Amino acid sequence: MIRKWFLIILFLTSFVGAVENNSGIDRYRDDVSRWLIDTSSSIDNYFFDETNESLRNKTYAKLVSSFAIEERNGNKIEYDVRLKLRLNLPRVQKHLRLVFEDDDDGNDDQTSLGDNHQLSEKDYHLRVEYVDYVVKRFKFGMGTGIRLRNLLIYPYLNFKTKYTIHDTNKYQSAFLNRLRWYVNGDVENIFEYNFVNNINSIDKTLYFNWYNKLTYMNTEDMEDLLNGVALIKIFDKKTRSSVGFSLLSKMYNFKITNLDYAQYYVTHQKTFYKDWMYYKVTPSMLWRKVNDYRCSYRFMVNIGMIFK
Repeated sequence: MIRKWFLIILFLTSFVGAVENNSGIDRYRDDVSRWLIDTSSSIDNYFFDETNESLRNKTYAKLVSSFAIEERNGNKIEYDVRLKLRLNLPRVQKHLRLVFEDDDDGNDDQTSLGDNHQLSEKDYHLRVEYVDYVVKRFKFGMGTGIRLRNLLIYPYLNFKTKYTIHDTNKYQSAFLNRLRWYVNGDVENIFEYNFVNNINSIDKTLYFNWYNKLTYMNTEDMEDLLNGVALIKIFDKKTRSSVGFSLLSKMYNFKITNLDYAQYYVTHQKTFYKDWMYYKVTPSMLWRKVNDYRCSYRFMVNIGMIFK
């Protein structure tokens, strides 16, 4: 296993060095970014002929490749790819946006990968969202879209709600909810509570994060409850690190029945090429139910590109 970890680290180091000395990747990124902006503008101009330089598209795409290795999997290297695309349409409506992304199961703790080597193997969502309808502390978003799964199309309604409890320089906390209802009867409902505290008495760039996420799907027998805490250190705009602990529990009728896993982890993220390419490394210790709660070690590397 040590040999495979060494090969992953060597690959990452070589990749970073190759990117920093390759101007061709700049041209590729510029071409994709230009295509995104042109596409967003073209959709906007379909409804409006006049131009307005003050209306800028906050359009972006994000492509992330992930690699991981864990003892319980026989040191097999896992691999996954994630894609998200957002096109803002400010001239049609300043709060309207078009979103295209691969499927998200609601748990982003990154202790497992889909091991999908091709983007074509994934489920995708294409939707139109109306956001930023605000009433005091409440923020609402709504939209409609389609889920693409194995060449089948499932239309759905999408609702998002955020209730802000604290919003100061020292504390931020909020409840969030995302509800999706599909025409075939499927329902996905995610509830979150997040609390962030700036520990400025110790360090103005040190933060404490308490996060909680409950995921319900009527197609599953049990619900997932994710709880965790983390200390986050922000060194600058391009570099941050964190250390944390998380638990994933299985629930039946919203009552906890068993612990799926416990995890200690450390992450380090750095934008290493200009302002649009980054890596994130996450070594962790896991105690999984499927492994009879024996400790296993996991090492994960994410390489991401942002086009905007």
